[in-house]
Amino acid sequence: MKTSTRRMQTCSLVVLIVIVIEAVLSLIARWPYQFGGPGNPDAVWSDFISHGTALSPPMFLIVVLAVLTLGVRLRGWVQLISGILLAVLSLAMTIGAAGELLSPTSADVPWVIQFVGSAINAVLAVALLAITAMWLVTRWRARGQQRTVRSDLASAASTLTRDDLT
Repeated sequence: MKTSTRRMQTCSLVVLIVIVIEAVLSLIARWPYQFGGPGNPDAVWSDFISHGTALSPPMFLIVVLAVLTLGVRLRGWVQLISGILLAVLSLAMTIGAAGELLSPTSADVPWVIQFVGSAINAVLAVALLAITAMWLVTRWRARGQQRTVRSDLASAASTLTRDDLT
């Protein structure tokens, strides 16, 4: 397995683990989302499904991240599609973390928690985006090199004569 693939898989798994831990902490502490207006701490469980919490994205995005994390461990077109979607998701997570970081604080979530949690999420999302983008570029370049090798082999094979093979 190539280093860039392993790096992307590891980063994706780390982001998933951190986000799940943050979600559990937010749900236990009843810290509602702040991005898009302050959430209700009494409805933090139901808001978690569609809006997320002060520290984590919505539950459906966590599920998508888990599926894509598994997808990048596979080979072939499933890995490629998972990598592309992982880049898109990490961009969305970067925007969400920045929005949570810049949102006004409320009495429901300590400002230190909101700031530190959002900063951690932003750094992780940007790292995942950069690593996934580098993996996609590496994969694209390798694809071009495979085509060059195939065309070189085809041209070399066409110049062979029967005498060369014996």
